[in-house]
Amino acid sequence: MDAMTTASGPGSGRAPDRRRRVALVALALPVLILSGFAVGEAVGAEEGWWGHVVQLGLVVVLAVLAWRLPRVGGPALLAAGLALGVWALVTVDLGVAMASVLVLLVAPLLVAGWALTGPTARHRGDRSA
Repeated sequence: MDAMTTASGPGSGRAPDRRRRVALVALALPVLILSGFAVGEAVGAEEGWWGHVVQLGLVVVLAVLAWRLPRVGGPALLAAGLALGVWALVTVDLGVAMASVLVLLVAPLLVAGWALTGPTARHRGDRSA
């Protein structure tokens, strides 16, 4: 087995284990951040906590989709990251808030999408399976 052997066997179309681990670690960041915001705002009885729950739900749904079907979910994560980045550039003031959104939410979605969209054994032309 070479380094590009896939998680479910050669040529199965699943992202290689290493790339899946990168995606999982990258997606952990926005999940933890959004969970913390939602819990903190709910405990503090602030309005708007449900907005973070909705965002968290979307990230989790995309993560599960990308994990189960990397060829579909990877591009979906990339699209979500790009859409969130454009939204942030249009609506968030430049400065610390912008940097926070880009580093903590947008970048992990793009990294995970890239990791799961990368080449698999079948993309490289390995037809042994």
